[in-house]
Amino acid sequence: EGLDAMHAVMAIIPFYSEVAIIPKIGYVSGELYIDGASQHAHGPHKGFPIRPNFPGGHELYKEPLRISIKNGIVSGYSGDPVQVDRLKKWIEESEPKSDIVDEIGIVTTTSKENDIYGWLVDGTHQTHCVHVALGNNDRRSERIHAPEHVDFDIHDPLITVDGKTIYKDKIFNDELIFNEGKI
Repeated sequence: EGLDAMHAVMAIIPFYSEVAIIPKIGYVSGELYIDGASQHAHGPHKGFPIRPNFPGGHELYKEPLRISIKNGIVSGYSGDPVQVDRLKKWIEESEPKSDIVDEIGIVTTTSKENDIYGWLVDGTHQTHCVHVALGNNDRRSERIHAPEHVDFDIHDPLITVDGKTIYKDKIFNDELIFNEGKI
């Protein structure tokens, strides 16, 4: 009920796969605790991550970025002042304003090769991560990404769906995922 679409994203780079979920607006609420990197920003701040982790721009030693979501829309943020300022500018100056949960990406790759050969440009999409993307996609069921879209990595999450744990302590619950046929 709360999804506009779900896509398997595979083979965009070697050793990588994910499930990309496009939630309906209004169905996601909570606190995001971004302890990983962010993707390179698009739009007015193109080319520079909000929370970088690349050679010459490592900032993961700083406190995690916290993003509050209410009914699918960003309702607040806190953390390192420089990163918060980048986030605020990107959200406010994007056209349209990029304050909507655009995607939830569950990285299904567990191979260390993904981290070595994968997303080396910005340090995102690492194994054992979920990324929550902000953007503003007006064609939600047709596209994963909004024109202005940034993924934010969360390391080692606990993932539950309808009260059932599908991922914990770096391990997918394969029996539940594959044998039950549905979650």
